[in-house]
Amino acid sequence: MFNDIQSKIDDFWKLEEKEQTDFLLKINERGKKDKAAFKKHLEEIGYETGNNLSFFFEAIWASPAGWDEFVYEQLHKLLNEAENGNPGAINKLGDIFYLTHLEGMTESFYSKNLLLLNKGLNSSHPEVKQYCMEGILDTRGANNTQLTSEEIQKFQTLLKDDDFKLRIHTYSNLKELNLIPIGFKLGKMDRIRAKLQGMGKLIN
Repeated sequence: MFNDIQSKIDDFWKLEEKEQTDFLLKINERGKKDKAAFKKHLEEIGYETGNNLSFFFEAIWASPAGWDEFVYEQLHKLLNEAENGNPGAINKLGDIFYLTHLEGMTESFYSKNLLLLNKGLNSSHPEVKQYCMEGILDTRGANNTQLTSEEIQKFQTLLKDDDFKLRIHTYSNLKELNLIPIGFKLGKMDRIRAKLQGMGKLIN
């Protein structure tokens, strides 16, 4: 059902902006008519590097109403795959996680996503923890709600994570929110590494 669309994706960037929007909405409409077939097509694409999976999620973003449960299921599946060490799923986190904070979705959508993302903060993979943290912040923003005390505590715990990049991103987020624990200072070596790796803006 979607193979014809798959073959046209390579020419997408040659289209005018309105044509691109119309094309994404066409995919969205067809997907809504048969979500089972849409789901099957995404499963066939998989998480391998270089595929067009994120393109189909961009189509959902174009008109998200009615996709609540589908998006939640896909995020749940992605997190499970990433937690199980699927390198393709880990690489796709950045391409798909923006769907956690779609605007105008149901309260149930946000609530279930937040439960899922909070669980992900306990992951054994730093990439998963980072994207779950970002997802919680974005979801809270989209839903106009405040971080819970438990979420703040979990974020602050990540400041001492074994992964350097996660520590830096956590520090940046908490600093912006004025939630750095009293007395906490980023280590000298972390500051040096951050500057050497082009992450200096995150800590200044």
